Amino acid sequence: SKRADAAAKPPADRPLPVEHQPLANPPDISWRGMRLSMTKSGWKIRNGTDFFAFMYINPCAAHLSKKDVLKLCKEGVHYFT
Repeated sequence: SKRADAAAKPPADRPLPVEHQPLANPPDISWRGMRLSMTKSGWKIRNGTDFFAFMYINPCAAHLSKKDVLKLCKEGVHYFT
């Protein structure tokens, strides 16, 4: 709901906290295995925009809408494409 999303947004003067995820184990894991591992640990995979196919969103921002991720979050920190 919009009310829940509004309550979860950080104030404009504070960045969204980031929980760093461990490196892939083993380091030569397949992409399919990596996606499965990411989703099990809370990452969200959403359709992208006209500029990229998919968004991989850190668990700390997974509760936000795609619009809010693009507005409030930093690429390479909270999400990657």
